Amino acid sequence: MAALEKLCENLNELGISATFQTAKSGFLEALNPFDNTRSMGKIVLQNRNIDSIDVEGIYENASQSGPAGTRNVLRLAGVNVDYILKGNFQGKKDVLNARLNIKRKGFLHPKVVEMYWGGTALAWELNNDKEVIDLLWQSIGQLSARDVEVKTDENAGEVKIHVSDDRQVFQGLPPPFRMYEKIAEHIYTLAGISQPAQTSPPWQSAAPQPAAQTTKVKYCFKCGSKMLQDALFCPNCGTRQN
Repeated sequence: MAALEKLCENLNELGISATFQTAKSGFLEALNPFDNTRSMGKIVLQNRNIDSIDVEGIYENASQSGPAGTRNVLRLAGVNVDYILKGNFQGKKDVLNARLNIKRKGFLHPKVVEMYWGGTALAWELNNDKEVIDLLWQSIGQLSARDVEVKTDENAGEVKIHVSDDRQVFQGLPPPFRMYEKIAEHIYTLAGISQPAQTSPPWQSAAPQPAAQTTKVKYCFKCGSKMLQDALFCPNCGTRQN
């Protein structure tokens, strides 16, 4: 449960009121034989756009040596994370269709070279939100997750921002929570649902940092946009500058 506890701790350190609940043992929490996953538990949030966070363990078979010899055991190899939004999303499934498309280059040490949201209205909003794009390149651009998809369950009254194989959470690092809350804001707006009142986290109350003083510029090799000389990613198309 270390990954679940650490995620809860990281959120509290960001000024987000969070408590975790471990999954109950029993048949429903048994290992899924098709993908070797099972629920680890959930984190409940207070006064946020995101109501809760479900964490699912990804397990793999491994050998373990001991006094009785070598035996096969299941070892936690990663986690899937679902950011859950509750509300009346009836008739909004098609509007909220969005999945992050990630293009990687290289075989042994692949790099993310391009990312964009595919889907309908929500995808268009996310592709035009500069803050979401910047946060994506700071996290997913560093290969911290396999993919991200927004899934709507109209009958259950919830939307999930599903993050597959989240390496940041698995390694005990803080997730880009601000990015997921920005995605949640777009979801609520498109669904016509009022967003809950929130207490301001540290990233909103901190004094702005002065911009670096430089006049040196360069141009993106893909789209030709102007950017600062030391920029790693194009602010327009998001392409990494080699």
